[in-house]
Amino acid sequence: MIGSGLVALCFTWLMTSESHAMNTAFTFSTSTDETLEGNAVGEDEVWQVNSSLTAGNRISGPVFAPSFVDSNEDIDALAIFSGSFYFSVSSSATINDGAGTLAVESDDIIQFNPQAAAGSQFSIFFDPDNLWDALENTDAFSFHSTGDLLLSTSTQAVSTIASLTAEDTDIVRVDPGNLAGASIFLDGGSTFVAGDAEDIDGFSYVSDTEMYLSTSASARLPGMGADFSSGDLVLWDGTNGSIAVPEAAFGATDSMNLDAISIPEPSRALFLLLGATSILLRRRR
Repeated sequence: MIGSGLVALCFTWLMTSESHAMNTAFTFSTSTDETLEGNAVGEDEVWQVNSSLTAGNRISGPVFAPSFVDSNEDIDALAIFSGSFYFSVSSSATINDGAGTLAVESDDIIQFNPQAAAGSQFSIFFDPDNLWDALENTDAFSFHSTGDLLLSTSTQAVSTIASLTAEDTDIVRVDPGNLAGASIFLDGGSTFVAGDAEDIDGFSYVSDTEMYLSTSASARLPGMGADFSSGDLVLWDGTNGSIAVPEAAFGATDSMNLDAISIPEPSRALFLLLGATSILLRRRR
């Protein structure tokens, strides 16, 4: 099922890319355990949705399921980039890594490299301790086309070194080699419709005119006639917002919070297709 779903994901990306249409295939995680189209989807797992498929066949996975030492953790941010999975968790955790373990905090961006030797597949890619004045929770991030990080936090975050204060509705652009140059990339206070701004808890950047996001509660962007929900995946083109994948497409049994998303580029989709069998790191529950 995973292999066929990944083939469909790659095909869908190529079709939407050629026509410059809205993406319909995504990898995602949810803030709590959910039942989606009859699948038990854990908050500590990454699955995929393809809303162009028929109902009952849209959800497949998991495509990534790290093993945590103490208990299952919420994967609350996600990106697939250059052959690796990058993710963050909502609280401090310890990850099993073959012969060893890796301790992480809620602000860390963790890299999983399936090509590395056991015991060194997991590493901390970016630790924002020197960016923020206090420990924060990185609850959304993506990679800009330049390689810079685009990230958001679950609460207001202050950076003395960069002379900025970021709200949970903002996306901050960070060059890990130049923390003092961090800046607000997307100002949620002026982007969302007044009175309808919420915590951005999922973000995936394709270009300045194609960005996908989710929020922790209902919100509204310009061009939308009504609020979208925490289970909707939304396209922001820099001017208007629209729903890319509605919550209903996930086949949830109740309302859900989509809190980590990633859009595959062609090379990333191919990585998913070829590397799927090496990414399932623990047994399904």
